[in-house]
Amino acid sequence: MEKLWKNQAPFFPSFSFVPFCIKFLWWIVLGNSVAEAARPFFDSIFYFRRRKTMRHGVFAGTWYPDDSSTTKRTLREFETLVPPTRQASEASTVILPHAGWFFSGPTAWATLRSISDAWSPEIVLLFGGHLGPASQPTVAKTDGWILGSLKLESDRELIESLSDSSELNTDSDSRFRPDNGIELALSVLGQRFPNARYVCIGIPPSRDALSLGKKIGTLARTLHPSAEILTAGSTDLTHYGPSYGFAPKGIGAQAEEWVKTENDPSFLQPLLSGQLLKALDAAVQRGAACCPGAAVAALEAARAVEENPEPSHQKNRKQDSDSSKPEGRIIDYRTSLWRKEGRTNDFVGYAGILF
Repeated sequence: MEKLWKNQAPFFPSFSFVPFCIKFLWWIVLGNSVAEAARPFFDSIFYFRRRKTMRHGVFAGTWYPDDSSTTKRTLREFETLVPPTRQASEASTVILPHAGWFFSGPTAWATLRSISDAWSPEIVLLFGGHLGPASQPTVAKTDGWILGSLKLESDRELIESLSDSSELNTDSDSRFRPDNGIELALSVLGQRFPNARYVCIGIPPSRDALSLGKKIGTLARTLHPSAEILTAGSTDLTHYGPSYGFAPKGIGAQAEEWVKTENDPSFLQPLLSGQLLKALDAAVQRGAACCPGAAVAALEAARAVEENPEPSHQKNRKQDSDSSKPEGRIIDYRTSLWRKEGRTNDFVGYAGILF
């Protein structure tokens, strides 16, 4: 492709020089305000003319299948392990686990299968990432994802707009930190919604996650006033056992019982009721979730999406509800011991939640 371009236009010193000159002259002639309004038009032209870059998943073939036939067979097996529950006519947010498909795949798939086949999002905002409280939020700057046999498109317009924010770092397809918190959730979401456009953002577990989620949701709705938008938060729950350096109740059956009845609920219950700061604090203080910032950012982004201009079905849903708090239900909950059958002292909690 590069050779073809050079053969067609050998007199251009570099392709990037052309859009730079045109944009520069455009700003001079029309002035900043008019030119700024026309920027999306010019950006779209140069986006399609430049070479697209795709991000290849690093966990394909190990944490999830990398071929189509195995993927389809595995998803059918998931539906026998965790049969889909009653279907919702639409969704605003999903919270998904992100371990390997062998452990948390049935939970994630059952959650997404609980959304009606008649509804599908055009844009998915995926919040995830294993980051520290002081880490910088990061948007994945890519044209799309190749996850084994699955190819997904990004919403480049929204990504470019987010890249202009001083609150967000960006990575690139040649320089990024692999993170199962993003890729594993994306591998399941992509199977359910292969035609959606994705935007993936790493969110640290700090209180800034709420304001950042709101800003991202508002921007997404502003750029796409009539699009169906789904937000997704990727997090596992308590990581318990000697290998994780966290075993306050010792080892054995009583440890799993404590995680199931006390520690994981300390995060899940406030999350379900929309008490996002309480959920975030419980996760950080009690070790009840590994990526709580992603979960609360996803819910706050969904609120922002619904508070701004929106599709008719979301307007009707707001009119039927007296509360701005999201209504959530747990589709599936389990720990990794369901696969390990008690043969280890280490385990992790998983929950799939639909709002």
